Amino acid sequence: MVFRVPAVMNKGDVREVVMLCEECHSKMLAVGELLLISCEARPVFTNTEDMELTTSTFTHYRDKVIDKLNHILITSRDISSQVHSGIVQWKPFCIRLQEMSALVVSLTELSAHIGYLIAVSFHNSCASELGVVNKYKLHQAKLDLKFCCSRLKRSCVDDLEPHLLVDLCSTISRALSTITEVCKYASENAKDPENQNQFKLCVKSITSTTSCLISSVKCFKSNPGVGHLRRIIAFCEPVIATSSALVTFASEEEFVGSPAVLGESAAETHKSVLGVTMSIVSASVQMCKAIRDLVYDVNNSRHRERVRLCVDSIDKASSKLRDFLLSHEFKQNSSAPSVTQVQTSEALTQSALPLGSVTDVHKAQCN
Repeated sequence: MVFRVPAVMNKGDVREVVMLCEECHSKMLAVGELLLISCEARPVFTNTEDMELTTSTFTHYRDKVIDKLNHILITSRDISSQVHSGIVQWKPFCIRLQEMSALVVSLTELSAHIGYLIAVSFHNSCASELGVVNKYKLHQAKLDLKFCCSRLKRSCVDDLEPHLLVDLCSTISRALSTITEVCKYASENAKDPENQNQFKLCVKSITSTTSCLISSVKCFKSNPGVGHLRRIIAFCEPVIATSSALVTFASEEEFVGSPAVLGESAAETHKSVLGVTMSIVSASVQMCKAIRDLVYDVNNSRHRERVRLCVDSIDKASSKLRDFLLSHEFKQNSSAPSVTQVQTSEALTQSALPLGSVTDVHKAQCN
């Protein structure tokens, strides 16, 4: 899949690249909405050592964030360079887009976590209290199922090559394993026996629907055809509905614990970290949209210019985040109380911004 300007891509190549661009920007935006726009001060990584309010923990995550920023800059510049070269090998190019998306999602997770660490290190901040359900882990598994089902539903028979089917089934199986693990822990630790039983039933329900879908995919892989594709599409719907219902139930307040309670200075600093990270997410989303539009109209120089502007925005926001983290003096506070250990008269107002268009999100920056 190569084009030289002027060129026109065939419909099959256009569909493949467009679906990938939309999948990448949807993933980045979904994770951004969950971890950044919500402005909830919760840890993303919940192992004990990951939540310690020590200088070493902060340094560890700061270095990981900076490493991701460097990789994002290299990847985004490579993508822009290919777009402006006049020659694009679309299959390797699509791989780079997927890498970019994965890097931005990883950066979002790391930034949300280090933003939490910094905020809770402030004087008078109350650390988040963990619940019996890992909220982010569960939502991430739901998103994986949603995107796999979306890819299957939008594909035609010729799109579903064996290697793609194997990848999709592997992702579905991993998501099911994560949901099972989360629900098992919740069932064992929930106080109400009825809730314990509900979690067990949820596992049975999601296991049944995903098993039916995977079985349908295997039938299609053995004997590709329109009939088996219809079967796949039919079994995608129960998976989406079941996972959505499960996550809605498991995300109730009594299961997910409490976010940190922050003072004014801590809340502003927390939002600043999330906001500049959202700038990177937003610019990356816009870049995917510009590339999608370029695929439809490969001779339009305006779309190439949009890609360049997005890379510039990523560069500026990355520098801002890097400079802040390198200059921040982390105040070690290993004894920060949890929300339930302190009675506080001042509660942080959680400002959840409307998702809207990507441009609106970029302007809002979680401020």
